[in-house]
Amino acid sequence: MAVETGTASSAADLYDKLIAFLTTNADLVSAGQEWAIAWDTPAAYENQSDIVLRGPGLSGQDQVYVGMRLYQDPIGDTFFIQTVGMTGVLPTGLHYLDHVNVTPNYVRMFLDAGTMTYWFVASGRRFMVVVKISTNFETMYAGLFLPYATPLSYPYPFFLGGSAGPIAPAGPFSWRSVGTNHSHFAWPTNANYYSSQAVDANAWLIDPAGSWKRLANSEGVAGTPCCIGPEFTYGDYFSSNSGAYDPRFIMSRTMDAYGGDRMLVPCTLIQKDPTDQTYGILDGAFRCQGVANSAENLITVDGVDHLVVQNVYRADFNDYWAMALEE
Repeated sequence: MAVETGTASSAADLYDKLIAFLTTNADLVSAGQEWAIAWDTPAAYENQSDIVLRGPGLSGQDQVYVGMRLYQDPIGDTFFIQTVGMTGVLPTGLHYLDHVNVTPNYVRMFLDAGTMTYWFVASGRRFMVVVKISTNFETMYAGLFLPYATPLSYPYPFFLGGSAGPIAPAGPFSWRSVGTNHSHFAWPTNANYYSSQAVDANAWLIDPAGSWKRLANSEGVAGTPCCIGPEFTYGDYFSSNSGAYDPRFIMSRTMDAYGGDRMLVPCTLIQKDPTDQTYGILDGAFRCQGVANSAENLITVDGVDHLVVQNVYRADFNDYWAMALEE
């Protein structure tokens, strides 16, 4: 594992710092877990920020592919990183989407033109990013999760999550945007559920058969078979979806244990349709209580600090998750 925190002076500076962290960080290099540039933008192509990175896994034998593009519109005050997953690279590809089994749509992590505080966490399997802009937080998860299966039965357990899905007329447009579609991957959203908003998901996974599946923590979202627990696990997982036992209120009603310990609940990847099954958990991402808690607090479990992060601008009891700062 490797961890880095600091400040970036602009969206381009943060993007460059992230790539440098993944490819040259001393802790990653010493462990043989640094990411490599598997594909870079052809010289003649207009968007020179396009890149595909390859993670080696923990054994050095895996091939974990993540594609990224930096989008900058100073006039519109819109800055973000577009991110996709894939299962392979085409050397002749012309842009970051032009590869093998790419995510049906990219996800976004918003940035800013000015100074931002960031936290990077990575291993050879996956990386996570948290960015603080003013009092808001943006985030990204890209790479493998921890499957409840053997490598033979689940060869590529990939998860991709951000703070928003693709650009759409309904927004969001920047880190300042307020609305259902601007949400961290721990609360995946798919606004196709709302008929007036043609917006795609901000979180995706690859299932054991190698197919991409959307995630959305909303009941009855057409074409969205998966969600993230412990909440919004509709279907047969919980018999009660209302009142005092509604699973949506699990974390909002969780308090400190005696002695001040706080519970971390793994972000769990659950399929709701066509059958109920649990795929696994995110690597180093947990839901945590909001009672007597706030963003940037540290929760220490088994000697590992976990950074508390709020869901963009939200700060209710149910709006916090924690990222393991494990080195």
